[in-house]
Amino acid sequence: LRLYMAPMDSASLSTAASSTQGSWRNMTRNEKCSLDDGQLSDIADLVQEHLEKFDGKSNLCQLRDGAGSILELEPADLEVGRLIGSGSFNDVYEATVAEHACGNIGGKKRAYVLKHLTSDVMNDVDKHTTGMVDLVLEARILTGLDHVNICRIEGVPAGKITDVIQSGIVGSYFLLLERVECTLHEKVHFDWSRTQDTKLKKRALSMLSKESTSFPKIRFHVAEQIARGLDYLHSKNIIYRDVKPANIGMDFEGRAKIFDFGLAKEVTNPKRKNTGLCGTRRYMAPEVGRCRMYGLSCDVYSISILFWEMLALERPFAKLAAKDFGETVYFGTERPVIPKKWPEEIKTLLPQCWKVDQDTRPSMKEFADAMAEFAKAAPEDDEDD
Repeated sequence: LRLYMAPMDSASLSTAASSTQGSWRNMTRNEKCSLDDGQLSDIADLVQEHLEKFDGKSNLCQLRDGAGSILELEPADLEVGRLIGSGSFNDVYEATVAEHACGNIGGKKRAYVLKHLTSDVMNDVDKHTTGMVDLVLEARILTGLDHVNICRIEGVPAGKITDVIQSGIVGSYFLLLERVECTLHEKVHFDWSRTQDTKLKKRALSMLSKESTSFPKIRFHVAEQIARGLDYLHSKNIIYRDVKPANIGMDFEGRAKIFDFGLAKEVTNPKRKNTGLCGTRRYMAPEVGRCRMYGLSCDVYSISILFWEMLALERPFAKLAAKDFGETVYFGTERPVIPKKWPEEIKTLLPQCWKVDQDTRPSMKEFADAMAEFAKAAPEDDEDD
């Protein structure tokens, strides 16, 4: 039975198939964190400061109108099921809106996921502060986005954010998010890998064949969808900064959905570049790994590494130790090996995206357009099913 995954933070996902949270329950909870009122008040004030700073600089329109508006929910409006994942800061549960509140969503129950800080994080003042700021700002960014390839935020707690935080109740501040069927990591390393083992591997790895390797159309379609979502973010001057298969969901109709915006950053001055180590090691652009100035093109490097993984069905830099990344990748020229039998267009595109000079890489739109062209020439395959 597939465990449906959901939007998470950037830490390694630990599933909870054996969790005791198997039965549905009302969201109303009485578990309070161990911090005192003074500490909670300080956290609330700091979060408010970050929000005011964000709102003062942001160019995002904060609330969608009409049918796409964000629900403001009381804990009693939610029913929570099993824990389906945990990261370093957040727990994620399956959830739905309670019967009495279904009028707010057109009278029909739908499946969502609920994301909130873990009890351990809420009991540590420093982690509580960091996690709450990130979660609140993630909600702020998501409410200003509306794209088919970006996971939608559907609801947040009713009431003033500072009051919710000061309550100290575990799960009192939450994000209600669109649910996805699985992650791209699962799709690549389980579904597609299994298909290639049975149908494509013999042709791709045959030492006797002189034909170029061809890839199923679906892989280019998914890569294009991810790139379209990232290009939409770039059009709003948002750097995603953590492109990787664990942060891409696949919905029940096969659409790619970017989630986990904990590291996303809106660049209010496009001429000013950012610095600082941020992201996941094997997908991180050299300029980010070097803690040098970087901009939107760091996402282009990252998606091209992801694209290589989608074709090779292997983890990039799988044999490289963590301590060696700096010398060999960020400050060196080590890149994933491109097999000779791959199509020439792909062998040309990838090195362009991997250039150390970030200003000479293709734009995200150019990358997406290239995926669309690759898809036109690609064969259909059982991976589409």
